[in-house]
Amino acid sequence: MVGLAAAAPSVGLSILCVRRTLAEGWLCGVTSGLGIATVDAFYSAIASSGADLVAHLLEHYHHWLRGFAGLLLCIVGCRIALMPAIQLASVHNTKLLNRYGSMLALTLADPVPIFLSIVILAGIKPTTYPFHVGMLSLGVFSGSMLWWLGLCSTCELLRSRLKNYSARVGRSPFHPTVLKWLNRFAGATLFGCGLMVISSLRP
Repeated sequence: MVGLAAAAPSVGLSILCVRRTLAEGWLCGVTSGLGIATVDAFYSAIASSGADLVAHLLEHYHHWLRGFAGLLLCIVGCRIALMPAIQLASVHNTKLLNRYGSMLALTLADPVPIFLSIVILAGIKPTTYPFHVGMLSLGVFSGSMLWWLGLCSTCELLRSRLKNYSARVGRSPFHPTVLKWLNRFAGATLFGCGLMVISSLRP
């Protein structure tokens, strides 16, 4: 439940996962979600073990981290908005590693997940037993991955249904103009999320 609660509110990251699933396939979308779930598990381990020093450092550099995360979202949004159309790309290990690493960096740059984990896990007594910390982190990781698997699988099912429909009617629903505007919508939404993150910073 903590993993689901940490993953579901991530609007910008969810849009990016949806876009990658539609453009590059189910595997790329799930790999992106894997990067987010890894950070969620890491933050839950910090929260459950009572690592006050790490939490204090994240709070101290809160503005820098949020500013960096907002800037990254704006850059990714601009890149997607300027793409002409969604095209299914070939999947290889380098691309998957890139997708995993980029989402890992985006989520690490946002300190919100750790504070969310601290709030949700406030009723759990901190523990120093590695087994307990590991099991809790595994539970958070599983809950987060459940969200990303469901989201990416739904997008893949929709894409397959549209492809089957186009095969029956002999006309592709993925018109280049439609795809171009879908890219612009996704990019503008990500850019807006980045601006909201940056505008929420206080001196």
